[in-house]
Amino acid sequence: MKKFIFAIILILLVALFAFHFVAANQAEKQIDKAIQEQVKASPSALSVQYSSIEVSPFSGGILFNDITIVEGSNIERTQRMNVDLRYLDFLNIYLGGVESGLKKLEEGNLNLSRVSFVNRESLQEFSVDTLNIDYNGNMWDALQSLFTEKPTDYSHQIYFRGINSRYKKPESSIGNFTADTAYFQFHLPKGTTQWRKDGTHKIMFKNISWAPPVSFQNKYGFFIQGFGYALNAIPIDSLGGIYSMPNPSQVNLTDGVASTDLFNATFSGTVQTDSTWNSGAFTPLRISLVDLSEQFTNILTNIEQLLGITLPGKTNDNEIHFQLVGPVTNPQMQPAK
Repeated sequence: MKKFIFAIILILLVALFAFHFVAANQAEKQIDKAIQEQVKASPSALSVQYSSIEVSPFSGGILFNDITIVEGSNIERTQRMNVDLRYLDFLNIYLGGVESGLKKLEEGNLNLSRVSFVNRESLQEFSVDTLNIDYNGNMWDALQSLFTEKPTDYSHQIYFRGINSRYKKPESSIGNFTADTAYFQFHLPKGTTQWRKDGTHKIMFKNISWAPPVSFQNKYGFFIQGFGYALNAIPIDSLGGIYSMPNPSQVNLTDGVASTDLFNATFSGTVQTDSTWNSGAFTPLRISLVDLSEQFTNILTNIEQLLGITLPGKTNDNEIHFQLVGPVTNPQMQPAK
């Protein structure tokens, strides 16, 4: 009797293992089919390629390898992307199909490694070693909107955390930089069609090394070196803010903050630009420098005495308030209004 019971248990275990592996294989095929169907439905010239999809039979996780997404001049690549799903979510996809399963998927976590975003026309590139993404919303609705530009039926929240990020572009108007950590928060309302522009976006970079444009280095190199910094490696503790894009050529900045060894700063304003930022202009950008260090204050005082000038916006309470107006590459400094 005991042998019979053990045999039944063994058969059930084998059947359970077999079900999980068959289910995983079936889910991989369903996911691949669903992705290609959405790509074909996209109104833009979109290509999504990957070397493999692997679904874990027991955890429900989905692993994509060597992903390349091409849309127009934009190329996005990642070496590995792991989609961390609850086991129930995995069963919903297997038993009900991809569409039914993703309609029930309201939250998820993605882990990506070796991620890069490149524009072939401007040669603008942003890359990050590892990227963690937390998502809340409706996954099917999100994918439909991303692939087909269909307005969303739900609101969506996405949180990004990147480690070792880099931005570079030849002759960039804002220069190049590296940052130990990058944070992004996207809050997208119902009806969103342009995920990179609609809604409100919060960004924050920490432990930054900034290489300003050569024109900036040439103009302000004397002052930069006076603070003991290399021209192409200016340290910034943190920099971030909230931005929105009411139209493709306008960026509104609010709640901007920056922290350095020399001062803290707040900023807000508007930037008029095109997709390449080659003709970007402040219209204007209002800046306040507060918590000035003794070193910074002494150097500013020496500069005023040396040049016989009074810096605009300087107050008696050891703060400086001014605004930048004009091209991002060569703005004018004016007293704050």
